[in-house]
Amino acid sequence: MGFHKNSLIAVFVLAILLLSASLLHAGEQPDVKRPEINAPYLSWPLTVDGNPADWSSIKALSEGITFFKGDGNEGTSATNLGTTIRKQVDDKDDLSCSVWLAHDGTYLYVLAEITDDDWNPFDAENRENMCYQEDMLRIMIDSNNLMKKNLYVYEERIALDGWPGRNMEKLYPGKSYGFNLEACDADNGEYLQGYILWSSDGTTSAWKHQNLWGTMHLAPVPYK
Repeated sequence: MGFHKNSLIAVFVLAILLLSASLLHAGEQPDVKRPEINAPYLSWPLTVDGNPADWSSIKALSEGITFFKGDGNEGTSATNLGTTIRKQVDDKDDLSCSVWLAHDGTYLYVLAEITDDDWNPFDAENRENMCYQEDMLRIMIDSNNLMKKNLYVYEERIALDGWPGRNMEKLYPGKSYGFNLEACDADNGEYLQGYILWSSDGTTSAWKHQNLWGTMHLAPVPYK
C-alpha cells in the first residue's frame, strides 16, 4: 500500500495500528501537552501516486506539521511532549519531515515530504537490513483512541473502516485518536544513523508507547 514517486526505490511505510484508548490514554494526567495535527474533510478522493500536486488545497489550509532538530517544539518530559531525537541527527538539513493529513469519510490520506542530505534507500545492496534501518517513514495510529539535500515523497491512504485481523479498529470522522510519526535517517551507508519522533518526552523511542504520542483530529463529515 502506498506509492513512492521514485519507482526504483522500495518504500517501507510501516503502519503500526495498536489497540488502546482513543484520546485519553490509560492513566494519563489531564495536563499532558501533546502536539496535534488535523485531518480536514475533503469531498473528493485523492490519487495515491506519489505526486503531491492534488494536495494544494489541503496545504493551503495550513494544518500540516513540520518537525526537525531545533524546531522549537522539543519534548522535555512525560507531560510536555514533542520532537524527540534519537541517536544522531545533526540539524534541519540532515533530516526534516513535513506531513499533511486529510480524509474523505472512507480513507485517511497521508502526505509526507522529507528532506534528507544523503538518501540511503532499501535496495538490492541492502536487503539484509531491517526496513527501519533505511531512510523511511513510520506512521503510527492508535485506532482505539536539492544540492546535497534530497526530497522524497510518501503518499499513503488508510481505510477508516479498519483492518480486520491486523488489530486496527474503525476510525470515525469527528473524533480524535493517538497519532505519531517517526522519520529514520541512514547517511553515508550507516544504517541506522538517527531518527526523529514527532511526539515523545525528549528521550524515549516512543514507537510502542502510546501515552507519549500526539493527537490526530479527524474533521466531521459535513451534514448533507
